[in-house]
Amino acid sequence: MRGLLPWSVGGVVAVLVAALVWKEPECVEDAGVAPRPRPPVDVVTEIWGKAAIGHFLWEHVLNASLEEREDGLWTFGARGFGRDLLKFRSGPKVIPGHVPVHAVERLVLVLNGRTEEKREAARRWLSFLESLPNLKRTGAVVLGNESCENSWLAPHLRSNGGRLDFVFLVYDSRMVDGESVFQWPLGVATYRGFPKRCISSGEQLERRRKFFANFIGTVYENSSREVLVEVASESPEDVFLHIRENWEPEESEETLTLYVKTLQSSHLTLCPSGTNPESYRIYEALSCGSIPVVEDPRPGGDCDDSPLRLLKAHGAPVVWIRDWRRLPDLFGRERLKSEERRREDRRRVYSWYRGFLSRMKACLSGFWSLRAGQHWGMPAWPEARKGIEEGVLLGHGGGQVGSASARVVVQPVALIGPGPDLGFRLLDQAEAPPNASH
Repeated sequence: MRGLLPWSVGGVVAVLVAALVWKEPECVEDAGVAPRPRPPVDVVTEIWGKAAIGHFLWEHVLNASLEEREDGLWTFGARGFGRDLLKFRSGPKVIPGHVPVHAVERLVLVLNGRTEEKREAARRWLSFLESLPNLKRTGAVVLGNESCENSWLAPHLRSNGGRLDFVFLVYDSRMVDGESVFQWPLGVATYRGFPKRCISSGEQLERRRKFFANFIGTVYENSSREVLVEVASESPEDVFLHIRENWEPEESEETLTLYVKTLQSSHLTLCPSGTNPESYRIYEALSCGSIPVVEDPRPGGDCDDSPLRLLKAHGAPVVWIRDWRRLPDLFGRERLKSEERRREDRRRVYSWYRGFLSRMKACLSGFWSLRAGQHWGMPAWPEARKGIEEGVLLGHGGGQVGSASARVVVQPVALIGPGPDLGFRLLDQAEAPPNASH
């Protein structure tokens, strides 16, 4: 059944590739801390990162460290999980022909499939798998296309005669089936220098925040962002707006500092949709304890009918909004909260995000750690082909490897609000304005 995600697991995940020549370092976990003795290793997994989301996976989800080699031409990290050892390799010097060949039995490729140029590079890596004679298990974490045009991956799945036993795919692709293709979060923009830890102390969550809400970003013509800026501009001065005329892939030290400090100083962060509604800004706000107000638009391209389903499946404490013209209503209700209640909300948001990263780590570790007969528990969601009005994607599945289905809990959903957790009144479809802009 599509979308139910029974999470029937059949593989073990692998670590990243080495560069041209490498010397195997000791396990790198925390700078300045001597590595702990390793227990006997049952499984070694190689992870080769050829997309920036690999650093989010390694440093943020797995909470592991990296060290640069050869002036940054490649980076290396190693970390033990029980009796399993993960090794991560990334950088421009990690290319086919300059990676280990005979030593690799379990491998995870981190690939970029966003553009045709990136997909062609990804195909070369997938073809290179035929050169690994001892390869037993292979998976991939893939940055998908924002319009969910990911059909190029299908021939490479084991079920279609390819070498990939599983794929974790970013964005709400219809390819996600819970059998060989699973969903992965976009995460934070590590390639723009976003820090590993936005909150360094509990005091940052407790103190009164300078801004009630913020939006820093590029506004595109004829987009919902124009509506957002128009409406938010009428708010009091504690709503911080900083509009960029053109999108820049790189951050300067000045713009990065402004962005991070604004998130740290804001109670709410406005997260409009771009080409895809899933944005780095959502995860960056969560990591800073700022409550995301997330646009929940009608899907486009080949994406699933239920956008942002991974966040919904995990019950993310965000505010969902279909039309930015309802922003004054939302602001009005939120301003009625006491400062103590706002602090509680920020604590809850930050705690949820740290737990979410742990659950994503559990999803991956299930692939490299499962032994025969072990039980597992993975998040699941029901089908929601007719739109979010019919059910919220909340639940937790569990069972034994190879089981046919997973238990799931279905609850009602509405257009605005994270539910009782944050205390917003939910707006149902009937309350939506007749001229709602999507």
